[in-house]
Amino acid sequence: MKLLVSDPEFQEIIKETRKKLDVPRDSFGVDASEETMKNWHELLDKKSSEAAALLEGQRIKIDEKVKSGEIAPRMANEQARLLYLKLPCNYLAHVPRFIIEKFNLPLHYEYYINRYIIFGAIDAPRLNFEFALMDSEEMSKTIKFGYRSLPINIYTQLTDDELKQLKRVIKREGKKLPKYQPLKNIDRNLKIEEWYENKNVEKIDWASYKSYKIKNSEIAENLLGNRQKGKQIQDIVRDQKRIRDRRFRKNRETIGP
Repeated sequence: MKLLVSDPEFQEIIKETRKKLDVPRDSFGVDASEETMKNWHELLDKKSSEAAALLEGQRIKIDEKVKSGEIAPRMANEQARLLYLKLPCNYLAHVPRFIIEKFNLPLHYEYYINRYIIFGAIDAPRLNFEFALMDSEEMSKTIKFGYRSLPINIYTQLTDDELKQLKRVIKREGKKLPKYQPLKNIDRNLKIEEWYENKNVEKIDWASYKSYKIKNSEIAENLLGNRQKGKQIQDIVRDQKRIRDRRFRKNRETIGP
């Protein structure tokens, strides 16, 4: 980031931005007091509210021009965007993104450029990867149930050291994810379960024209290859139910459909 800060064109943008946002020419400094920053935020909010009230009339005129056919919707959107940027709070959010595009910077520089504008801090990202932010609903589920996923954003090609560090992070945080292991003989066991659930349904022996019900020993002969394993059939069915309960219902509350 030090190289970026030394760029004259970058500094011109920063100078203009600080002027528009009532930030001191050399920033507030990283040691700015809480009271100083509170007063500045209040000023920013006040100016944004005043600007929004003044710009509302212009926005209405833009809408009227679209309805009358005087300007095309595309032009109206561009004019609305320019009005949007006249609000100081919106301008502050826009400038770092503009700088990222203009100077071909990684996306995670947005936060650090914002800090440089306000505080003059030069603390470029220590890492070129990070956990993706969660919305409030996903965060509440994570706190309650543990991680449901582990999204990671990677912003640049990682060095060997960063790859090692990322691996350590994944190994550590990955322990909080649900743990699933492949089930052995799942297709066979599902077929056993299907036969078992239907074993009380009468079938017809077309050789004798007599009805009969299939027994566990017959299921074992057909699916386990041994009539003597009839007792295992009921054990397998019971285990299937236990696995479902453990995987799909343990410590889980129903959240929506």
